[in-house]
Amino acid sequence: MAIVSSTYSFDGPVQSDGRRWIKEIHTDSIAGEHSVYYLADADVDYQSVANARAAQIALSLAEQEFEGILNDG
Repeated sequence: MAIVSSTYSFDGPVQSDGRRWIKEIHTDSIAGEHSVYYLADADVDYQSVANARAAQIALSLAEQEFEGILNDG
């Protein structure tokens, strides 16, 4: 299953040390949403993190789908 959209947003105020809470939403090809929250340093490229996580989520979904096929067959 593919991830067709990945977005991120800031979730709350900047912490005293400059870090921020980030909320990612990854939408798959059947409109399922996969949310991730994390605390990130100020100098992080949030979109790159979201893109890398989208690839991980897509791989995990494909593995789950494959396991489901094997177990049903």
